[in-house]
Amino acid sequence: MLTSSALAGAIYQIRVTGELNTTLLNAVDDMQLRQENGQNSIALVGWLPDQSALLGLLYRLNEIRYEILSVEIFAPNESTLMT
Repeated sequence: MLTSSALAGAIYQIRVTGELNTTLLNAVDDMQLRQENGQNSIALVGWLPDQSALLGLLYRLNEIRYEILSVEIFAPNESTLMT
């Protein structure tokens, strides 16, 4: 079940199988990329404004043949929203 934070924008970490290359760099917009040591996987981390943007990114990753291992949402901390 999606919460309202998933619909209003959040920071996501998406793990995919593969190695860094220019095709991936061009497909992920402003996401930060990190090749995970000793593994054939990459972590993409960044803010996406809504679920549509998340689905669009997942679609692009699928189109360029990166296997999606996991998608994790980091909900905003309520205390940081109050400051």
